[in-house]
Amino acid sequence: MGIYEFMNLSDDKKGEAILNGFFVGHRKTKTETATLYCLESFFVELIYTKDHSKFIRFRPFTKIYLLEPYLDQTRSH
Repeated sequence: MGIYEFMNLSDDKKGEAILNGFFVGHRKTKTETATLYCLESFFVELIYTKDHSKFIRFRPFTKIYLLEPYLDQTRSH
């Protein structure tokens, strides 16, 4: 599945697709928490409120520079 196919799925189907991906990491900002998954040829962030009480959106992307916030996690392991 490519990124455009993913973007056209319902939220339920997007959630199912992520189960077939690989967990990469998570990060926190002042207002949100993001969990990153790698699918076949792209990445998807699941964005939640900071306390994980509410799902906000899926954020699919292919731009490598958007992985930068996760690099510190991979360097420390």
